[in-house]
Amino acid sequence: SEMCIRDSINAEYGAAPSGINTESVSASLLKIPGVVDIHDLHIWSIAHERTSLSVHLVSDEHVDVLSLAQKVLEEKFNIMHHTIQVDSVSMGSTQCRMALCGK
Repeated sequence: SEMCIRDSINAEYGAAPSGINTESVSASLLKIPGVVDIHDLHIWSIAHERTSLSVHLVSDEHVDVLSLAQKVLEEKFNIMHHTIQVDSVSMGSTQCRMALCGK
């Protein structure tokens, strides 16, 4: 079908799957208490109607932020396959990208 073709093309080029608004995901993660920044947000399709996500959250409240982020992704966006890294505020997103994350 046309939807399967579009999803395949999006997956090939690293685009977020149709129906997932990257800006909305980003804004929702930034609203989590304790999150001061996010970076390296990637959303892609791993199978038809299965979405995967990876992101770095900047916060000093690691456990709480991680738990809340998982809940937001699963309940609001139906993203069940996610990898979330929480970077401390002292590291910040710029230092993480340059020194540790290779981005």
